[in-house]
Amino acid sequence: GRRDIPPLFAVSNFRFELDLGTLLDSPRSIPLVVLDGMQIHMPPKGERPGMGVAQQPEAEGASKAGRLVVHRILINNGRLVLLPKSADRYPLEFAVHRLQLDEAGLGQPMKYIAMLTNPKPKGDIATEGRFGPWNAMTPSDTPLSGRYLFTKADLSVFSAIAGILHSTGTFEGNL
Repeated sequence: GRRDIPPLFAVSNFRFELDLGTLLDSPRSIPLVVLDGMQIHMPPKGERPGMGVAQQPEAEGASKAGRLVVHRILINNGRLVLLPKSADRYPLEFAVHRLQLDEAGLGQPMKYIAMLTNPKPKGDIATEGRFGPWNAMTPSDTPLSGRYLFTKADLSVFSAIAGILHSTGTFEGNL
């Protein structure tokens, strides 16, 4: 209910595929969810307000939600915004061109493939790996690991350095 900060998630458009014949199956299965223009505003660690009763894992209906499996989520033309701790700093904004998440079920990590643009130094990132499970109480503590290819990073945005950076590697940690 706070109006002084942006919502954690916002979506311009979404659609999904569903086989009506599987609505009564357990677990319920959704083959595909497509989210266009999704914005994720990640608050600094420790600054997300407490969750409401309906969002608590032990809330009524949580066990039913656990019986839902989304096989693939596609996010197109999104943004990941890392909000700063200090109001006098600018947020860090990543353009998420395409993000594919596979096998999204409650309490399990998802496989992902993503294409995004790093804000500073500006460059292209292609990455794949594992994401989750989602930590609703502290989103920045959500596990993230994978491989990356960082290309066309223009280092001239930093003083006393120039050139174009290309890098490959692996990473493991939290969002």
